[in-house]
Amino acid sequence: YEYAFAATMMAQPLAWFEASSLPEEAFEAAMAIKTYRQHMARIHAGHILPIGDEPSGFSWTGLQSMGDGEGYIAAYRESNAQNKAQLALWGLANRHLHLDAIIGQGKSFECETGTLGTCIFALPEPFSYCLYHYRVLCE
Repeated sequence: YEYAFAATMMAQPLAWFEASSLPEEAFEAAMAIKTYRQHMARIHAGHILPIGDEPSGFSWTGLQSMGDGEGYIAAYRESNAQNKAQLALWGLANRHLHLDAIIGQGKSFECETGTLGTCIFALPEPFSYCLYHYRVLCE
């Protein structure tokens, strides 16, 4: 349920359903939703673009919300055996970034993007995700 919520974070999710019929594990997403709401306005104030591969159920995919010197990245590992993937980021070539893991299964890290603006993301298992806040440390 949390992964299903995460897949719609940058698309302004709306849910209309009878909550009393949900299984108990559906309520585990409540903390992720509460944390997301603290960042929601800043995420949607940015320019949101896709990153990674087109979602297929078997890829590494995601979305990037671009701000001025900072933004957000939602990285998704679908059903595949790769625990790491290199994703190209928009407008961030030759930058030193700090990525702070906000929710999901990823960890905070720093990366040098190089001329192609790529960064290596790691997620521990299939159908895992992480929402990161990033900021440019050096150009």
